[in-house]
Amino acid sequence: MAHQQMRRKQPRPGRRVGMVQAVVAAVVGLACCAVRVSGELKQQLSVLGPFDKHDHKGARIIPYFEKTGATNIMQSFVRLTPDKPEELGTLWSRSTIATSDFSLEWKFRISGTEKIKYGDTIALVIAPMKYKAGQDGRFFGIDEKFTGLVVVANTNRQLLNKDRLPGEPMGRHRDVSVIANNGTRNYGNLIDSLEGCTANVRFDETRDDFNVMQSTRVRLKVEGNTVAMEVDARNTGRWRRCSTMAHLDMPADWASKSNVGIIAKTSEKTNNHDLLSLRMYTDPNDAWEVDTYEDDEDEMDSLMHHMEHELFNVHDSLRETIDALAQAERDAETRLLLLEENLSNSVMQALESRVAKLEVQMQTSVSKTLNKHVNQVYDRLEEDVGVKLAEHVGKMSASWRWPFYALLSLVIGMVAFSFTKYKQLKKQHLL
Repeated sequence: MAHQQMRRKQPRPGRRVGMVQAVVAAVVGLACCAVRVSGELKQQLSVLGPFDKHDHKGARIIPYFEKTGATNIMQSFVRLTPDKPEELGTLWSRSTIATSDFSLEWKFRISGTEKIKYGDTIALVIAPMKYKAGQDGRFFGIDEKFTGLVVVANTNRQLLNKDRLPGEPMGRHRDVSVIANNGTRNYGNLIDSLEGCTANVRFDETRDDFNVMQSTRVRLKVEGNTVAMEVDARNTGRWRRCSTMAHLDMPADWASKSNVGIIAKTSEKTNNHDLLSLRMYTDPNDAWEVDTYEDDEDEMDSLMHHMEHELFNVHDSLRETIDALAQAERDAETRLLLLEENLSNSVMQALESRVAKLEVQMQTSVSKTLNKHVNQVYDRLEEDVGVKLAEHVGKMSASWRWPFYALLSLVIGMVAFSFTKYKQLKKQHLL
């Protein structure tokens, strides 16, 4: 009997499951009521995967944004720079913010295989698009005279002072910083007044526990002339206040005229700089109230992300290998051309030398032979002329003597006559 009563007091399994489900539903309902799950996103200023849009050439694109430099758009993320030196990649919105107050959440990943020589920066720029990055921009790749806000994640501790000019103050490194400029502050003023905090924002890809879901999140609130920034360095859902700036000396319409840009660059130090998402809200509190923590992505999305990350490295390595082979082929072709040119020059020089020697030998031989023949002809001609002349003189000697004698007698007679006449005239004193 007691046993039967105990059995009747035990709740049925179905009822127990129903009670648990009810409790879970109640908790979820309370959570949904307590936390906003969506905000008013500005779609034309947000970057959200998967990136499945393509242009007419089949290349992936992000609507309302344009890329430059080393930027590659994958399905799950945007790689701004690969883990290679001297790279620069950007992604800029074509639209302006068009409001003075806003908030945003920026999710990115900095990773690499280098243990010591790693760097440099990835930056979120809120400024007019005319400040698009270039390698000659001293302030994290952009013109130091910008008007707007820049949020920088910097893993190169020497970067700030590397481009410092003599007389400019020393900058103090911060892993994550926010900088405001109204267009009048120079590089020295900017690095001397960095607002930010320390945060471990780089992930080592050589570690066994590395995975592509590791990332960093930054959220920013701009309301009036106040800016607040928080960082979730390892994407764990734990936010930390990093900086608050009040009483900003900025033009009244600076935000509404600004575009949104993401810039990454490397120098001799390198990193992979990946943009994972950017959520821009029209309300300055939405980024704080909307929970976008992604602790456990869909398994297929995670697998796709991992495959793209690994395949990008493989593709990059293959491209470098192909480029190296192509360069080696070009070098070999250049060497062959040089060898061919040198061989051709050597052969031509040898031929020219041989031809010159043959010409000299031929000229010498021809000259000797010609002189010999000329001398022989001259001697023969001289001999023949002498014989012929002697014969002719012998024949002609008798015929020309009498006229000569007659002419000589006539001349003598005329001279005698003239002399006689001269004497007569002299005697007559006519001369």
